[in-house]
Amino acid sequence: MKKLFLCVALIVLCLGAMAQQSYSFRKGYRGDVALGGAVGITKGVRNDAFSFSTIHGYSFGDGVFVGAGVGVNILTTDQVTIPVYVVGKYTFLDNSITPFVDCRVGAEAVVYNLDKGRAFIVSPAIGVDLGRFSIRAGYLCEAGRYSYYDKSNPGNVTPFKLHSVTVSAAVAF
Repeated sequence: MKKLFLCVALIVLCLGAMAQQSYSFRKGYRGDVALGGAVGITKGVRNDAFSFSTIHGYSFGDGVFVGAGVGVNILTTDQVTIPVYVVGKYTFLDNSITPFVDCRVGAEAVVYNLDKGRAFIVSPAIGVDLGRFSIRAGYLCEAGRYSYYDKSNPGNVTPFKLHSVTVSAAVAF
């Protein structure tokens, strides 16, 4: 009976020790899918959005992750944007619950009927990893040019710079 109890106790301890390791500290390929949103904070402009994205890259095993991502943002203005970016992420602790910082830098295309646009994007953020799940809160700056279809003034190009607060939840695989 003592041997059985000892074996069960050792198995429970081993499982508990494995559960404490951060998913971000595993070396090799890592990907995730995320759902989120953005609330525009640019004065006089509504640029709230719902977003879906996926990121794929390499985890170096010491909390450092480098990858690339693509997404789809559906704005409340009935526009759709497609961001493509590179990601750098640093996870602080080798625990199942750990804070992180990341930054996304890339480009974005505006797609809507005959309207066109492109922008440079930067999005630094902080967050927390909860095992395979992540919660991220950040800032998004978009700067670029937008042309909208107008029969009376074809080729109308407007520069823009937008700021948003973003929140997302992701699951890693």
